[in-house]
Amino acid sequence: MKNKNKTLPSTAILLAGFGYALYGPLSRIVGSGGFGTTGQILIRTIICAIIVSLITVFTRAKLIKIKPRDYHWFVLLSLAAAGTTLFYIPAIINLPLGLTMFLFYAFGTISSYLVGYFLFKESLNKGKVIAFILAIVGLTVMFFKSIYLTNNLYIIFACISGFFYGLYSTFSKKITNKYSLTQSVLVTTIIQLTIFLISWLIIRDNIYVYSIQSWAANIYYAIDVIVVVYLVFYGFKHIEAQIGSLLLLSELVFIIVIGFMFYHEVPSIVQLIGGVLIVLGMIIPQFIKN
Repeated sequence: MKNKNKTLPSTAILLAGFGYALYGPLSRIVGSGGFGTTGQILIRTIICAIIVSLITVFTRAKLIKIKPRDYHWFVLLSLAAAGTTLFYIPAIINLPLGLTMFLFYAFGTISSYLVGYFLFKESLNKGKVIAFILAIVGLTVMFFKSIYLTNNLYIIFACISGFFYGLYSTFSKKITNKYSLTQSVLVTTIIQLTIFLISWLIIRDNIYVYSIQSWAANIYYAIDVIVVVYLVFYGFKHIEAQIGSLLLLSELVFIIVIGFMFYHEVPSIVQLIGGVLIVLGMIIPQFIKN
């Protein structure tokens, strides 16, 4: 039973990695149609809020009163999620994809390990240390040609986005153990909507877009976001934060597979080696415990 209980949440996080793999291409399609950074996020979050509200009504999800001591966790989780998105979108649009993904996942894995260790008191056994090293080396190998130092502000944005991403995934454990998945998603979506509305009111970038392709991509993006959030919340609820952060690196493997299957992009030997190292990092903790 123990293995079965870990199989389902691990599979959920792997599927979330596939959903995350679609974020980059969708962000570029939506942005290419004229949506501003905060404009596209605001519209998408409104769509997400509508979808989650409909799920809440039709599934008759149980909503309970949030305890005062949990308020700050909902706020921190929402801030981390909003920070991830607000810094990720401009980075992915203005930087090479490889560089953005390297910084994003490197800092995300580091922050997840730190939060798991200090906040949730997760042990750092030999398997996790080896997995972390393999993951970072794999990321470096996979994106070696894209890594460079520059004064570009978007480099900082990618790093901040990755750091918040690691916090977001792990902080979810603080609320999903007390509240249903749907209530957790609904409340955090509403808080994020408030944050994005304030951000848009300050920046006032474009939301008046007449491109059907961009609107369709943004709607699909919103659906993808909701599915991924449910999968991440469920997965991290049942497994350690450090293990979950490693499994989310599956996105990079899915990006290679999607590129090959749909765009006929043949991965280089270096990319394949990096991918193999990342996969090894994902599975080694299951075999090396001490």
